[in-house]
Amino acid sequence: MRSGCIGNFIEYEEIQLTGDSFGHCINSTQCFSPDGTKIVYDARNDDSLITANGEIRIFDIASGKDILLYKTTNQSEYGPGVGAATWSPDGKMVLFLGGIQNAGKERPYSITRRTGIGIALNQPLIPVWMDARDIVPPFTPGALRGGTHAHTWSGDSKWISFTYNDHILSNAAKTDPSLIDTRTVGVMFPGKVAVSHADGVENKSGRMFSVLISPVVKNSQPGSDEVLKAFDECWIGIDGYIKRNGQRQKRAIAYQGNIIEKNGGH
Repeated sequence: MRSGCIGNFIEYEEIQLTGDSFGHCINSTQCFSPDGTKIVYDARNDDSLITANGEIRIFDIASGKDILLYKTTNQSEYGPGVGAATWSPDGKMVLFLGGIQNAGKERPYSITRRTGIGIALNQPLIPVWMDARDIVPPFTPGALRGGTHAHTWSGDSKWISFTYNDHILSNAAKTDPSLIDTRTVGVMFPGKVAVSHADGVENKSGRMFSVLISPVVKNSQPGSDEVLKAFDECWIGIDGYIKRNGQRQKRAIAYQGNIIEKNGGH
C-alpha cells in the first residue's frame, strides 16, 4: 500500500502484489517473516481445498519475487495436501500441516491423517518431520497416533502447539460408541522420537516429543470445567507471563473448550 496525508486523514492506495493464477492462502497467525518483509502461504484458491493443494510458497514484498518452498509428490484430489504455514519467530524455519504421503482414494487426507512438516529456510524443498507418528501397538512414547494441525510456535521458536485428532480412537469409535473421539490440543518440544518400525509414511520418527495437554470427556458434568472438545489454542505472551508471586511462567497456552452450562446449554 502507498499512503498520503489529506488533512488529518491518511489515504491509502492499494497495490496488487501478485497476478499468479494459483491461490494465496495465508494462515491466521505467524504468516509474516520476523522482519515483516516476506509472507509464507499455501496455494489454495479455496479455504476448503487443502486436500488438493500441493505447494507452500514465500512472497518477497519488496522485490515481488515468489519462491517455491515445498511441493508434495503424487498430489491428487485425495491428498496428501499441505497448508496453514507458519514462520518461526527466529526466522529459521517454516512449519505447516501435511497429509500422509500415501493419501489416495482409499485412504484420503483427513483430520486424523496429517502431520507437522518443517522446512529450514536454508534448505528449501527438504521436509523435516516434526511430530512423530505411530499407529501400531504398543505405540511409542512421544509419538502421536493421529493428525496434528493449527501449529503455532512459542515466542522462542522452541516449542510448538497444535490441535489433534486421534486416528486409533476415530476408527475404534465407529464400532464402540462409548469411546471418546474428539479434538484436543497438545504441545511438542525438542526431543527426537525414534519409532522402531517407522516406514516413513504411516509411521514416522520425529524431531519433537509430543504430549496432549487438555483432558477431554465424552459426557461433561453440567456447570463443571470438564471439556468435551478443546481447540483454537494460542501461546500466552512472547516470553510467558509474570505470576502473582512475581515468578515468571516461561510457557503457557490458552485454548477454547466446549462445556455444558448448569442449565444444560452448550
